[in-house]
Amino acid sequence: MTRISYGGHGEVCLRSGGTMMMTVKPRPFVGGAEDIAMLLAKAMDIRISPRWDEEYSYSQVMGKIFAYERDYKKLTQKNALALITDSYYLGSYENWRDLHERYDEDIEGHKAMLDTVHRIWPRFVQPTEHEQRVINQKLAQVLLDEQTQGEE
Repeated sequence: MTRISYGGHGEVCLRSGGTMMMTVKPRPFVGGAEDIAMLLAKAMDIRISPRWDEEYSYSQVMGKIFAYERDYKKLTQKNALALITDSYYLGSYENWRDLHERYDEDIEGHKAMLDTVHRIWPRFVQPTEHEQRVINQKLAQVLLDEQTQGEE
């Protein structure tokens, strides 16, 4: 079976059936753990910012997250991605519109959302200074071993 290319990004092409179309692929969104935390809060309808009537504490936000997981479904990587990959909300977040809150490390509710992101995606967790030193030492040892093997 052969694959038929219907045109690259931004190219006008004639499809079977006589219709003319243009392929438009959106730019990929590259965000950090803080961005994902705020997008998840918006998708789960958890308003954390002090600009609203009240500011939620860490435990209140965690309670809302657990209630969401109880009522809907557990936040796995797949389910969380499905919540935050709406192109409209990603575009408005990327363009700094007022629809979304921005991460503030002083707000306890934002820390709770960030901890949730770290629970879902453990690779977002930054290593501590000690862990980073151990990683650097192991990397240096591997590079030294490769260098000595190359000389033999």
